[in-house]
Amino acid sequence: MAETREQKMAELARRAANTIDERGLFQGDFYDPWETDPDKCAVCAIGALRLAVTGRPDAEADDEALVQDTITSFARFLGVDHVPDWSDEAGRTTADVRDAYRRFGNSLLAA
Repeated sequence: MAETREQKMAELARRAANTIDERGLFQGDFYDPWETDPDKCAVCAIGALRLAVTGRPDAEADDEALVQDTITSFARFLGVDHVPDWSDEAGRTTADVRDAYRRFGNSLLAA
């Protein structure tokens, strides 16, 4: 049986959660440009998703529509208009972003 769009988005959310958990949260850009080792740079919520898909926090994916659908659905899940603003909010933590991605992914699979 083919994987549904929701299952694909849930997998992206799981991978983004793991990425942000491993690298930490960076605010204000897709990733920390001052980190000398690109394999260890902290990332924002969108950077984590892009890194999980493409291997780079600032690259477009082959299936960019899936990435954009995931971002739009994640924003809706959070009740915000713009995920980067949510991710960059003062006091936002790595755990906040990781846990939100995990809850989002679980909600997609429960639907």
